Amino acid sequence: MKDSKIQDGTWTHRITTFKDGIWRTIIEKDCLTDDRFQRARFVFDGGPTVLVSAEDLRRVCDVSKAQSELGLYWLYFDLEKSTLNDQSVHFETEA
Repeated sequence: MKDSKIQDGTWTHRITTFKDGIWRTIIEKDCLTDDRFQRARFVFDGGPTVLVSAEDLRRVCDVSKAQSELGLYWLYFDLEKSTLNDQSVHFETEA
């Protein structure tokens, strides 16, 4: 993604879409399969910043089978329930 890159093992991405209690964004398959990718840092617009392990993201994307023909995965965050695509995920909140 043009506004996101992997630096020191961390992929940082800003999320601005919020509807019905769910934050929504996409991640490229190429990012998930990059050997440098260790964690994602999601910066929620007007909200928290959370870290999610690459392992959890790969698991969620594999389970959801939500990949499009363009090599993109939709991600749906419910911060209240600590779920990503309806799967339990550990969110580490940054101060």
